[in-house]
Amino acid sequence: MIVKINLLPWREELKIQEENKVKRFLVLSCLIGALLSGVLLFLVQEELNSRQIRIDIINAEFTQLGNVEAQMNERKEQTERLKQQLDVLQKLSAQRSEVVSLMEKFSSVTPQDAFIISLAFTLDKISFNALAKDRDVLAIHLDSLDNYIGPAPIPPHQEVMMDGNRVVSYSVEVDTNKIKEPRS
Repeated sequence: MIVKINLLPWREELKIQEENKVKRFLVLSCLIGALLSGVLLFLVQEELNSRQIRIDIINAEFTQLGNVEAQMNERKEQTERLKQQLDVLQKLSAQRSEVVSLMEKFSSVTPQDAFIISLAFTLDKISFNALAKDRDVLAIHLDSLDNYIGPAPIPPHQEVMMDGNRVVSYSVEVDTNKIKEPRS
């Protein structure tokens, strides 16, 4: 065994060994630190990437929900338009029965010796031009209109010759809103 004497070269050697040990420790620490920072940076980047993916998924869902909401609003508007169209059709259907009833009444009160030349009607008024055999037929026609359809004022009329026969030409406007109850 060698006795170590407190001489300068031995201390130098010990000091160099200690320095080498510290240097190795520092290098190893730096390597471990660099490795840990690399791992930490990788993990942080992965977390950021996964968050971005989640944000993209959420944004895609919001976009899809916005599209669904737009479709729902469009469908609501379409439903409202269809409801309005249905209401119009129902009103027209109800008016159709009124018009048919009115036309049936009108045709039933036209005497045999009167001929309708032209006819225009709305739910409020019936306007027509007609020819009658004589003034009595005109009076009967106006009386029937007055009793079953609505007030028919005595129209201006004139006698004309048609195919060698004298006939009465007249134009009448009847207000159907003021329908009277038929007289018994």
